[in-house]
Amino acid sequence: MSRWHLEAGIACEHAIAPSIDKTDWDRVVGFYEVLAQQSWSPVVALNRSLALAERDGLDEGRRELSALAGEGKLSRYPFYWAARADLERRAGRHAAAREYYEQAVALARSPAERVSFERRIESLKIS
Repeated sequence: MSRWHLEAGIACEHAIAPSIDKTDWDRVVGFYEVLAQQSWSPVVALNRSLALAERDGLDEGRRELSALAGEGKLSRYPFYWAARADLERRAGRHAAAREYYEQAVALARSPAERVSFERRIESLKIS
């Protein structure tokens, strides 16, 4: 299978799932693992980490995202910081989530991205 087949498989799994909870995360992670072997990139690794968080739990996703912290491309990618923030928010770690969302705001590439991240910050309760 080519990169395009794998990406289509991932998209298909998301499209046919009736909900996030009912997504076949084993298949999604499997597609990402083959994709990473064929054409690894920091963004593929980021997306694989998020799929792992859904399949194996937030702690696994958080661990995988932390391991990517040294990737130069991701350090400048607002969606990396937003992904870290989202997993922290879901884990109830709102102070950490706020810090990561603030990094995403600082790196936002458009006003729409900035507003979206700022809204997420406003929705947090600091515990």
